[in-house]
Amino acid sequence: MLACFEPFITYWQGLRSGALLPSREDFHPSEVRDFMGRIVIVERLSRSHFLSRLVGTEIVTRLGHEHTGKDFLNLLQTPESRENQLAFYNAMLDQPFGSCGERDIVTNKGTYHAKVLVLPIRHAASHAGEFFAVFEFDQSLFLLSGIQFEHFGALRHHTILDLGAGVPDAYACLPSETLPA
Repeated sequence: MLACFEPFITYWQGLRSGALLPSREDFHPSEVRDFMGRIVIVERLSRSHFLSRLVGTEIVTRLGHEHTGKDFLNLLQTPESRENQLAFYNAMLDQPFGSCGERDIVTNKGTYHAKVLVLPIRHAASHAGEFFAVFEFDQSLFLLSGIQFEHFGALRHHTILDLGAGVPDAYACLPSETLPA
């Protein structure tokens, strides 16, 4: 599943310069032009509020609305799924790790799929406070007219990416891979 994200992972790793995480200040959109329409940059404002700082144009098209400046977790359907994602994203930023999986996208025309890579970044000199979410969409979404996004559904085929800080105990039961520094 990581193969489709390999160019982005290589870029992200190049930004690390030997550090656990790259700095947001070192990110240059022009260097990942092929991914820009499918990237979301999310900032943790508090342990219960994750703000979409940047939402790529392809994602906006598929959502049917602009989501920049809004709560990223509002794209989930249930309070339970929101709480699960809050716990996951907080753990990911507290003890930095990444993830790769497939997420259901529920629309008025059925459920489709997207592969998603999530990698944390430092938004200040001393801490992980943001993450990239990079999507690879099921192309069939473009073939139907009248598609209306409803919500993100279940996350499946989830793999934790150990970036060098280990994997939190709560996620040790999931498959994992180590990304070399």
